[in-house]
Amino acid sequence: ELGFTYPVYNEQVEAYAQPAELSSDTDLADKRPNPRSYQWTLGVSRQLTDTIALDFAYVGNKGKHLTLNERINRVDRMTGLYPVNGLSGFRWYHQSDETKYNALQLSVRRRFQNKLGFGMHYTYSSNTGLFSNYLRGGGNSNNSQIEFDYSNNHSYVDTHVRHRLYGDVVWELPLGESPLAEGWLIGAIFRINSGSPISVRDRGASRYDMDRPDYLGGSPADAVIDDDLGEFTWQYLDPSLFSRVERSDANI
Repeated sequence: ELGFTYPVYNEQVEAYAQPAELSSDTDLADKRPNPRSYQWTLGVSRQLTDTIALDFAYVGNKGKHLTLNERINRVDRMTGLYPVNGLSGFRWYHQSDETKYNALQLSVRRRFQNKLGFGMHYTYSSNTGLFSNYLRGGGNSNNSQIEFDYSNNHSYVDTHVRHRLYGDVVWELPLGESPLAEGWLIGAIFRINSGSPISVRDRGASRYDMDRPDYLGGSPADAVIDDDLGEFTWQYLDPSLFSRVERSDANI
């Protein structure tokens, strides 16, 4: 088609050659401080009766410089082009992730006496971070909604549970005092907790691997109950309360 005949020399094809994009699969930040974890707690205990005790505590934890495995130089949503021309997207390991955990804990325990013992334990907590699955081995591999704007990603992490209630009970059966009858115990443990947070994502909205729709306000849970019938429905979120991030047809 171009009229080349064997043998072909560099001088003949230089005018037709196009530079290829530079490609790198993984890169490391030049400064990577060691990950750090700070913990603190303050507790108060009080004996209420001869057999019942009350414990109240605050627990805090903060993680700093956690490993983040992010894909950068992603295609711009509006132009459909790489921000750095001639360089494709690649994974970048750096220490920009962080987490915060704060909790109030309340426990009531009854020492085993008169064939009965029990405990009730309640935790009210908040677990936030810049990225949701920060416990993943090798570093969190989520990408920020806006490249290098990590504050935009601050939210509850996947392991966040607002309410936890645990209970345990041990009861010695009153079967008599013979060697075979005494000492038989029945025990039970139960747990009740609120649900985990969810992430609303819009896959395929652009050439990003994930887009997070903008929240417009209102209560997404209102779609769970039909206002006219007062019955539960299978629709758990109202799509009209979200809008897709701005993009152009060049980035679809």
